Amino acid sequence: MFEKSSEELALNKLYILYILNKMQLPLTNGQITNIFIENDLLDYFSLQEYLYQLKEAELVNLTNKNNLDYYSISEKGKIALNYFTNRIDSDKKESLDIFVHKNKENIIRDREVKAEFKKLADGQFDVKLEIIDNNRPYISISLNVPTNKTANIIAENWKNNASNLYSSIIETLIKKP
Repeated sequence: MFEKSSEELALNKLYILYILNKMQLPLTNGQITNIFIENDLLDYFSLQEYLYQLKEAELVNLTNKNNLDYYSISEKGKIALNYFTNRIDSDKKESLDIFVHKNKENIIRDREVKAEFKKLADGQFDVKLEIIDNNRPYISISLNVPTNKTANIIAENWKNNASNLYSSIIETLIKKP
């Protein structure tokens, strides 16, 4: 394996802190991984090790919400980032800033529109659809469907059309017979 210099290790951890700080919202491990893989910053295993080390050093917070672990920068992490931010190359900062600007809304939307399903003991599928607003369910729907394919279609349609579907549901519910 290739050995990384201590400067490179520190810089890679700074990238993580920088992204968490710029996003200004907690991110799941999967979201962080996607950001780093898409920007060709770190490989998966190094990223996981750095996240663990940052958590152990109390530079990031790890919280669990709805069975998902979310990472956020801690106050101690913000202090460290402010102190060492000048070590991040300006071109790299600009690239990360552009990425955050382009993708933050999608990440927020993904957190606000939920579509999950699981197989039940009887072979049916339980589909849960939600729109979350200010950490509160705006609408929550639970359906039982017969097949995985149907559950997938419903989940995808909800993710892609939640706003229109919500409007249609409300219109239908408030219509007088």
